[in-house]
Amino acid sequence: MFYLMWQSYTRLAKEIAIAAIYGSSLDRAIELDRQHLQTTLGSQPDKMQAALSALSETAARLKDASDPDDLGRR
Repeated sequence: MFYLMWQSYTRLAKEIAIAAIYGSSLDRAIELDRQHLQTTLGSQPDKMQAALSALSETAARLKDASDPDDLGRR
């Protein structure tokens, strides 16, 4: 029983963290951020690539997190 409650808690915490950072839809928000970065940093390819890499890494960490502590800074 406790295990089921813990699973619900961690899933909820992950969803709350995603919603707080990106809004209701992570995939939609990632795509909007990607478009914004390409527009604003289009003339600076090195900075744009670094920003897109950071965005992808952050999205992957959010999707893979199974515990609130997984979302801490590395």
